Amino acid sequence: MNEVCMYRRFCIVFLLSTAGCLMGPDFESPSPELPSDFVSDRLADSKNAIQTNHERIEDGEWWKGFQDPLLVSLMERAENGNLDRQLAEARILEARANLNIATAGLFPTISLTGLARNNKNTTVVVGGAGGSSAAVSGTGSSSSSSKLYQAGFDATWELDLWGEIRRGREAALADLLSAEESAHATMLSMRAEIADKYFSLRGTQERIDLAVKNLESLDKAASLIREKYDAGFVTRLDLANAESEAATARSRIPPLRAQEQKLIFALSILLGEAPNTLASELSAHAILPALPTSVPLGLPSDLARRRPDIRKAEADLHGSTARIGVAVANLFPTLSLTGSGGFRGENLSAIGDWAKRFWSYGANVSMPIFDGGRVVGNVDIAGARGAQSFLTYQKTVLTALGEVENTLTDFSLEQIRRQALETSVEQSAIALSVAMRQYQDGTTDYLNVISAQRNYYSAQDAFVQSKQTIGNNLIALYKALGGGWEEKPKGQTS
Repeated sequence: MNEVCMYRRFCIVFLLSTAGCLMGPDFESPSPELPSDFVSDRLADSKNAIQTNHERIEDGEWWKGFQDPLLVSLMERAENGNLDRQLAEARILEARANLNIATAGLFPTISLTGLARNNKNTTVVVGGAGGSSAAVSGTGSSSSSSKLYQAGFDATWELDLWGEIRRGREAALADLLSAEESAHATMLSMRAEIADKYFSLRGTQERIDLAVKNLESLDKAASLIREKYDAGFVTRLDLANAESEAATARSRIPPLRAQEQKLIFALSILLGEAPNTLASELSAHAILPALPTSVPLGLPSDLARRRPDIRKAEADLHGSTARIGVAVANLFPTLSLTGSGGFRGENLSAIGDWAKRFWSYGANVSMPIFDGGRVVGNVDIAGARGAQSFLTYQKTVLTALGEVENTLTDFSLEQIRRQALETSVEQSAIALSVAMRQYQDGTTDYLNVISAQRNYYSAQDAFVQSKQTIGNNLIALYKALGGGWEEKPKGQTS
């Protein structure tokens, strides 16, 4: 009994003295050096330009700023329908299960055991007399049987002396955070893609309406020219030019309608629906959504907290750092405590009989002596992967900063282009009016009218495309900024 007590005391003291021992480096959240301001800010100095500021984006639902109820409805339906989002949430469940498995290693494993066995032995006895030939004088046999019943438990507990299990759990927790941030990034991309395609759809529909209106005008002009030709007032050249221009305008419409259908199909799929599900809902033409009067950019230093891909890269770096500790811990001995107990006897009634009890306990120690460098190689691999994760984190931060600068440049300078196109539309309308009046007065030929009509339509079409592009660029800017302070996706634990 004294030996048992000494053994228990030794185990308790040993556990207490090694409970805080963790191999490998402790993770520290990196602090990337970022500029104090965005280089491309305030490039748009034209009138009516959307202003930017350094306020934080407190509301993550940036799409509501476009004041389009249908766009908001599409976003809400995509919350549950989008398949990429559902896939990301399934990966969160997998990562959470891996965390539970890693946590289970901190506790002992206990199993119930049972045994029922019936043994029967038979012995055959052969007798005979000596001589030149053997003669069997008699045979006989005897048998015996025995039964064994046993019920109890087995227990095993690997002590986490060097923090291998705790580091493994730390890595699993980092993997869970990584999966959550991946789901967040998926949701951000989904929302940006829905808004982008919705803007493209409305811009395409505006261009279709403009092309149809232009065709109607050219068809009407061609009809008037034909009447004048039949009356002998104009030449065949004027009629041919008028009908050619109308045919060219008619040819522009089918590609735009095809683009319209493709965008409707894409939006339906983003909602997890069949391609033609939204056809009746989105086929009714509407103008481009309104743009906000100002855009909060925040500061470059906010990107590390706002961008889910940066937070995911940080979680991956955390996991790689923790796995270095797992690999280093394998260089040291492992200690497992084992124990078993229960009841054993030849009769079933022995189960539960205190007199038939049995028990045993012990400890197993294992230490690597020679493995051909396998354990050391695993340490080197873990260190190399940690270095890769750190470089990936740095690259992700720089890429994010570059995306913001690029999208901010596009967004700002496109507004200057839109202002110039607005002037172009105004002046080309004046030019068309003058050309029509001169042609009616007979002071110019119809080619000048056609040229003025063509320029006027091109300016209008380019102006609509510029308005759409500004919306697309603004959506890309919201995405590059991390989408604001969005709520975490469903199923997220932290």
